[in-house]
Amino acid sequence: MKRFLAGLLTAVLVFGSGVGTLWTLAADQAVSGTCGDDLTWTLQDGTLTIRGTGEMDSFVTSQFGTHIWVKHVSMTGRDSWPTAPWNGHADEIRAVVIDEGVTTVGSGAFEYYDSIRTVTLPQTLTRIERSAFACCSNLDGVLIPRSVTQIDSLAFGGSGGVTVDAENPAYAGGADGVLYTKDHTCLLHYPITNKQKSFSIPDGVTSVDYFAFAFCDSLQHLTVPGSLNKTSTGFRYLSALQSVTFEKGVTEIGEHAFYGCGNLRRVDLPDGLKKIGFGAFADTALDHLHIPSSLTQIDWLLREPDLSKEDVIFPYLQSFYICSDTADCAAKTYADRHQLRFYVCDGKHDDKTVRANNSLLSKILYVHGNSERETTLLSALIAYVGYRLKTLPIPHAAA
Repeated sequence: MKRFLAGLLTAVLVFGSGVGTLWTLAADQAVSGTCGDDLTWTLQDGTLTIRGTGEMDSFVTSQFGTHIWVKHVSMTGRDSWPTAPWNGHADEIRAVVIDEGVTTVGSGAFEYYDSIRTVTLPQTLTRIERSAFACCSNLDGVLIPRSVTQIDSLAFGGSGGVTVDAENPAYAGGADGVLYTKDHTCLLHYPITNKQKSFSIPDGVTSVDYFAFAFCDSLQHLTVPGSLNKTSTGFRYLSALQSVTFEKGVTEIGEHAFYGCGNLRRVDLPDGLKKIGFGAFADTALDHLHIPSSLTQIDWLLREPDLSKEDVIFPYLQSFYICSDTADCAAKTYADRHQLRFYVCDGKHDDKTVRANNSLLSKILYVHGNSERETTLLSALIAYVGYRLKTLPIPHAAA
């Protein structure tokens, strides 16, 4: 019996050792495939290596969510593009090494790969396509080699900082990981890993690339220089942004420029501003806006109502109002057309004025100044009371 038990124990130990060896081999086993006419990829031990010569394939990209780009995707045929061949191993990739000979990084190649920490790019690389490294939240400090002459929009959007070889003829990197064109006239990428609360776009920057600041959750205060005479959609979805100061020289705020900046409460607009584009401040926390008399065009919407809130039933008690230096201006016409409160201010008002004009009394007086608004408000109150009565629990009769 003792000999049997000893033999059984030995067999178990040997078998267990063999299973462990097989498990180790399976865990370290490489997976591979192709990603271009003359390119191959291999993933082993968390490192994805791309070898060969020529261009990488282009892959389908969500562009920060299909709700934003679904129309564009269908128009350009991108819905027929393949997904990256290593997509099924996204959580395993911690490093990407692209060998010499590769000339492009395909669009969407590593979009939303949160596991990637480092990327090594070759001196043969000439182009980084759209969304190639977008939303890689743990990727920081990528070195752009001197050979790269084209970086498409969103290539690093929603990712960390980049550095640029000093000999690169097309691009330059700032000490804070910000990516510019070589002449510093275009800001292409502001890293989400930058934790400073305030940032002033350098004077001389004339354009900000699409989604350049997207998803930066630390930036609270932004200054826009006069050299950026027209703002773009580069400032969407800055969740921490509270205030924006536009310096004199800015003449137009583009469509959806600050869309989705949910905590944006203060905007200082400059004299000389001519236009506020459609949805420029939609889905923000703005409750007032002082508009200079130079403004000639405001495109709806300034902000979108939250239809989930019950106070929408009071259409004339909305908190938002606008004001200007004179009653004869585009702001007054705009307020009348959209039934917003309007005030004539002697210059930009202070916080005390803001609080006064946002008080319940000021809203009631605004309603009282127009009989049609009074009638509508009374109807809304009756409807609201009726709604509340319906939601009250019905008391049970005493037994």
